[in-house]
Amino acid sequence: MRNHLSLVAALLLVTSMSGQAPESAIKARMSSDLDRTRLSNVAVNDQQLKPGRSLDLAHVRDQTIEMNKLIQSINADVVNLQQGVLSVDLQKKLKRLEKLAKDVRQSVE
Repeated sequence: MRNHLSLVAALLLVTSMSGQAPESAIKARMSSDLDRTRLSNVAVNDQQLKPGRSLDLAHVRDQTIEMNKLIQSINADVVNLQQGVLSVDLQKKLKRLEKLAKDVRQSVE
């Protein structure tokens, strides 16, 4: 009986830790990515932009930050979808993400 209780406790501990590990790994990767991009300089002069276009890095950065928040929100919605709960805003978030990605891609071309 005691072995069964310790086995159940161990399983509960492992399942609770497994649920936290991906989230902490995502946060660690995001902070690592932010540290790398925060310290790097973008050489805009060496790249060829289309004539008559300028690159507003602050605007592009703001768009990518919004994209990152949307992706995190969409990821949570997909997890809920696996449990049978469909978010009302999921389609709207996906369309906004597509629009932002297209704008960023066009900005850096």
